[in-house]
Amino acid sequence: MMSKKFILFSILLLVGICSSIFSNVSAMTEAEKQALIAQITAEIARLQAEINEKIASGQGGVQNSSSWCHTFDISMKYGDSGVEVSALQKALQLQGFFSLTDSEKIGSFFGKNTTSAVISFQEKYKSEILTPIGLSKGTGTVASFTRAKLNKLYGCSNVTPPVLTNLTCNPNWQCSSWKSCLNGQQTRSCFDYNSCNANISRPSEVQACSSNTNLNANTNPNTNVDLNPDYIIDLILPPSIMPISNTNIVCNSNWQCESWGGCINGQKTRSCIDYN
Repeated sequence: MMSKKFILFSILLLVGICSSIFSNVSAMTEAEKQALIAQITAEIARLQAEINEKIASGQGGVQNSSSWCHTFDISMKYGDSGVEVSALQKALQLQGFFSLTDSEKIGSFFGKNTTSAVISFQEKYKSEILTPIGLSKGTGTVASFTRAKLNKLYGCSNVTPPVLTNLTCNPNWQCSSWKSCLNGQQTRSCFDYNSCNANISRPSEVQACSSNTNLNANTNPNTNVDLNPDYIIDLILPPSIMPISNTNIVCNSNWQCESWGGCINGQKTRSCIDYN
C-alpha cells in the first residue's frame, strides 16, 4: 500500500512540476526549452528507476519468493501434469531456470523444458541433491533429495530432509561361457543385473588356456552350451527364466533352433530357445 502511494505521489509531483514550468514556456528561449526537456527526461528516468526498485524488492504489490510457499510431497517426472507440476514450475521460475510464459506452464505439463530446468536446479545444488547418492549429473526427475531442497527453499513448513542411511548394493553377476582359446587366452562377458555400478566381486573375464582346453569349461550354471563337432554357440538365460533349484520339479526341455547361418572364419552360428 505504501508503495502504491509512493508511485502515485511521484506521478502527481512530476505532473505538477511540468504544469508549472510549461505555463511559462512561451517566454523561454529555444536553449532554455531544450534544457527543460532534458531536465524533465532525467526526472522521469529517476522516478522510473525508483519505481522499478520498489517492484523488484516486492514492495510494489508483485509477489516475490518470500511470499510464496509450497510443500513438495510427491515425486514428479517427465509426462506428469497438474497442480504439483505447476508449483514446481513456479519454484524453477523463481530460481531463474523456467519462464512462466512457457507453453508447458499453460497446461502445467512436465515436458522437456521443465526437465531441463530441473536438471539445472539439481546441478546448482549438486552437493545437497546429487553428491549424497553418488551422482554428478542431474536426472530431471524430482525425487526425495530434490524435493527436500525445494522444501528447504519454498516449503510452507519445516520439512525433515531424507536421511541417507547405509545404502548397499549387492551385485548379481551373470557370465557367459568361456570363448574358444585364442592366443593362449579365453574370454567371457559378465553383467551385473543389479547395476551396482561398481566392480564389487566382479568375476574374471579373462583366463589363460591351451589349445586343448575344454571348450565347455563354464562356471556359470545358467549358461547353456550346444556342442557340435563343427560349431559352437552359447546362450545366456535371462533372470526371468533361470531354472528353479528344486529337485522335486522335472522340466522337459523344448529346444527350438534357427537354421545355421553362413560360414564366417570357419564357423557357423545359430540361436536356440527352450520354450519350456
